[in-house]
Amino acid sequence: MATNDGVNPAAWFTRLVTELEAGERLDLQADRVGRGAVWLVDAKLRASTPGGGGLESEQRIAQGFINAPHGRRALTDTAAQWLGVLHFSARDALRVVWQGTRYQRAAEASLNLAAFSGRSNTTSLVFQRRFGIGRSLSFGASRQSARPGLQRDREAFAKLSFELDR
Repeated sequence: MATNDGVNPAAWFTRLVTELEAGERLDLQADRVGRGAVWLVDAKLRASTPGGGGLESEQRIAQGFINAPHGRRALTDTAAQWLGVLHFSARDALRVVWQGTRYQRAAEASLNLAAFSGRSNTTSLVFQRRFGIGRSLSFGASRQSARPGLQRDREAFAKLSFELDR
């Protein structure tokens, strides 16, 4: 079974997409097929701000899962993302992006599969100034973390982008 619906409900609610696929799914690690599903919700909101700017918010969440033959959840994989953009003017914008994932596998002694749980998060903040078509300057910072092991990375960056005439 599969469904896919997309609508544009209002000027401020510019997109809503839902998807669902349910049925038999392949579990590669367990080398078997199990009942499961994949679903997704994706939405985009827009609003104007005082002074002629604008605000955008995009959110997306998706999850896939597979059940073991006895009906319990064997595997769950979830991903979420949020993008917020504050447009100060046609040239200046501030973007915030957050992304997270989570993976969980239940232990199954009969297949020699150990339980596992992992997650990761990435957050970034970027200011961009546009100087015309194909020319911009960006400053930003990002932070990433992952578990197990609690790995963390941080970076700051500046980027100058321009197109050369052909």
